[in-house]
Amino acid sequence: MFEDDSSGVLAELQKMGDFDINLLVISKLNWNSELSPWEIPLISKQEPPFTGDASVYLD
Repeated sequence: MFEDDSSGVLAELQKMGDFDINLLVISKLNWNSELSPWEIPLISKQEPPFTGDASVYLD
């Protein structure tokens, strides 16, 4: 929905009202690699397999 663009998230939050918020945006991640804790074979022809490199990203 807001992939790689925190300004969209901020705009939606501002529509909700005037309140204080701390917003942390982490982008430029490879979901199928850096956020998968283990390898998963190809589950869709449109997406690459999950490689299980989350621990490498966290190091």
